Amino acid sequence: MDPVTNDSCDACSNLRDAFARQGFACEVELEVLQPNTCQKHEMFLRHIWASYCNQLSAENNIHSGDKPKPYIMSLGRNPGEPHAYVSVSNASGYEITRMLLARAPQETQTPGYGRVLDPEWIDLKLVQEWKTRCIEQHGEKCHNPQKINHSSPSWLIDTYANRLVPGEGILEFLALSYRWGVTTGFRTSQHMLEDLQRPGSLLQEAINGRVPPTIWHVMQLTRIIGERYLWVDAVCIVQDDEIHMMKELKMMGAIYASAKLTIVASDGDAGDGICGLRGISQPREFRQEVVPVFDREQIIFRKIPVFLSSLGCSPYFKRGWTYQEFSLSKRRLIFADQQVHWICSCEELHEDLIHHEFKPSSITIDRSLSLLSDILAGQPNFQALSALFSDYNFREFTYPEDAMPGLMGMLAILGRSFSGGFLYGLPEMCFDSALMWDCSSKDLERRKRSSRKHSFLQTFDLPSWSWIGWKSYGMTILREETYDLDCSTGLTFRTTPITQWYTHMTPNSGSKRPIRATWFEYVKLADDTSVQLPDEWTKEEFSPNKQYNNERYHQGAPDGLGKHVYRHSRIPRKTFWRPIPIASIDQHTSPFMQPQTPYISCITRRGWFETKTKTRARNSKYVSLLDESRKECGVLHLHIKADLSHFLEAEADGSAAKIELVAICLRSMVQGRKQRASPDRYGILWVEWENGVAYRKASGWVDKEKWEEHELEDIHLVLG
Repeated sequence: MDPVTNDSCDACSNLRDAFARQGFACEVELEVLQPNTCQKHEMFLRHIWASYCNQLSAENNIHSGDKPKPYIMSLGRNPGEPHAYVSVSNASGYEITRMLLARAPQETQTPGYGRVLDPEWIDLKLVQEWKTRCIEQHGEKCHNPQKINHSSPSWLIDTYANRLVPGEGILEFLALSYRWGVTTGFRTSQHMLEDLQRPGSLLQEAINGRVPPTIWHVMQLTRIIGERYLWVDAVCIVQDDEIHMMKELKMMGAIYASAKLTIVASDGDAGDGICGLRGISQPREFRQEVVPVFDREQIIFRKIPVFLSSLGCSPYFKRGWTYQEFSLSKRRLIFADQQVHWICSCEELHEDLIHHEFKPSSITIDRSLSLLSDILAGQPNFQALSALFSDYNFREFTYPEDAMPGLMGMLAILGRSFSGGFLYGLPEMCFDSALMWDCSSKDLERRKRSSRKHSFLQTFDLPSWSWIGWKSYGMTILREETYDLDCSTGLTFRTTPITQWYTHMTPNSGSKRPIRATWFEYVKLADDTSVQLPDEWTKEEFSPNKQYNNERYHQGAPDGLGKHVYRHSRIPRKTFWRPIPIASIDQHTSPFMQPQTPYISCITRRGWFETKTKTRARNSKYVSLLDESRKECGVLHLHIKADLSHFLEAEADGSAAKIELVAICLRSMVQGRKQRASPDRYGILWVEWENGVAYRKASGWVDKEKWEEHELEDIHLVLG
């Protein structure tokens, strides 16, 4: 667009260019508060300077009156983005904000896409526009991105009749994702189920006063945007019917994936309601930072919430139960920071952004969607799986034992791409290597059962051998080599099973289910050149001068690979060093969930090893393992730094701690694109026993040669 006026001021000219030209960038040294500052941009610069000083004051204890010099103000607009950015820096950089130039109705040539908002009321017509736009224009990409068969909940709220109705046969419904909060509120129970099916039953005084404001507001919002049926867990799940509840929990991922739209109430909890819905709720108190600039124009300083658990400012994104609800929904209408936002598989839309004329070259979809894409296409992507579960596993639960049921819906959907599904969050197809999950960055916290008298599972206790039994941040579940050329640069392993694992409900159960690690069977079969190439796979000779996945692989493949590369017809954008098991998934592929039995067992070998703490051990979670010559032969990664005292106290007495280690699997480390793998190592666990059951305390490795030279014994290992 052409600017409204010609600017004689260089600062005004640069500022206009930042809004009008994609890819524009400039850096200028500015004395913000000069007496002769151009009045057309003076208020803008004062605002920038105040924001910069506030950041410095908060982070470095610098008083806002101090003036660090020199400082640079950077202006620009990245390609494909509607907003300009501004940052100010001196010794280190500080991004102040992203900005939109407001579009004035009478000035159609203004190069801006910003909308000045009503501070009290949300424009619900805009919400309806977003919904219509997605349904009519995005097609299959947003209709069923998870490729699941439509699942109808047992019960739905009929917002026209204000009652519960059976969900069977109802193809279009909305879902609510929210935080319950500390108040009990309304919960459907068996004795009231018959009454709740009568028209108007939810309006009865005995019920009306107990239904939290958020649920009431969303019921009315559902009608306003042209929908009728709504699913809310507290109302649509019979809370004291264990069989019904377990069925709904297993379906929960499919319920949110089947919902036409999920309304996400991330501001506050159920008792706070959703403010700003005219005719429904109280007005919001939204303060939009708007600053005049140029002649008659305005700049909007944006406040866009981060929809990630690690960075999000809302407690909603830190709660465990909301994780699968948000991640698996195909369309989301999000109320966050007193604004309304939209995320679907194709685009993000925000209340303060006029999207009609702006068509970005790339859409920033939230991280969970991008991580899920490969898995939902049938590829068992271990790196994506680790990232998804790591995001989930440091979230908060009122009852720690809910960490497993809180993920069951997602596990059932992911289980279609991982042969055999999941056992307490570990994929059975590569169970041996999954047992070597690790978290090296921070302490883990053991999830112990609460005093609650009921559980969603058959047992309250979460097993020590699974990551889901420990709260953690920065966890890695699997580093198994995936043979994806895109993943050839990091640290991975090739695992060889050394035993057969079984799972069972009790430590001494006579009924045990074998765990079949099909990944290792498949990889071994791929090494046999006499075996015919699996269906839908094609191969070609590898050429280091050819581009694969938009990159040249001059250094070649990891050890033992590289003569050929392979492609799968359903994942054409990916290239692999060898065929891997790709699941065939469509909307008729049912979610899959194994019975969750908390004990595992096998026949393996154990040994007692002396230890030595690492240098600066008090700041480390690593302990050296010593062979019979007292030379380092391996490393133990402690789950809890406090356990280090066990080893330090022994060393203070002039001795060494001796701990029991059990062998889990045999592994070769593959570092980036090196031509050969490292020497083999045994993956091991440090365990302690209680009443005939071993419990995991730490993980690590021992050199294969040193392990086999050590004094070992066979053992029937039962892990709980």
